[in-house]
Amino acid sequence: MEAKWNNLSVPRNKKAILSWNTRYAAYVHEGYTRQDGSTAPARPWVNAAIDEFEFIEELKNKLVNAGSIGDAFESMANEFGESCQDNIESSIWNWDRETKRLNGQVVGSPRDIIDTEELYDSYSIEHT
Repeated sequence: MEAKWNNLSVPRNKKAILSWNTRYAAYVHEGYTRQDGSTAPARPWVNAAIDEFEFIEELKNKLVNAGSIGDAFESMANEFGESCQDNIESSIWNWDRETKRLNGQVVGSPRDIIDTEELYDSYSIEHT
């Protein structure tokens, strides 16, 4: 395959802002101290995705079919967001006790962090 870099326009301020807009997202991601003084474990789904995601390789792959570096970046960012969402759905998170979720499911550890799906459904990505 041959790559041509004629008329290449590199966007300087391209950003992708990923967010989970629910009141308790930070508590789930970072953990918290309960009223009884015990600590709820962190479930850092974004950090886990950062550790797993091959950003450079993924960007290279996206460049093959993209019309521009900006398009490739957006596509890569979308893929990273999906990787974060996959981590929310994965039963990889340790928890310090068995609990009954709001949806009625009894879960132990390891477990996913879906529960009511509010966290999962609150995900958004903004490209600027």
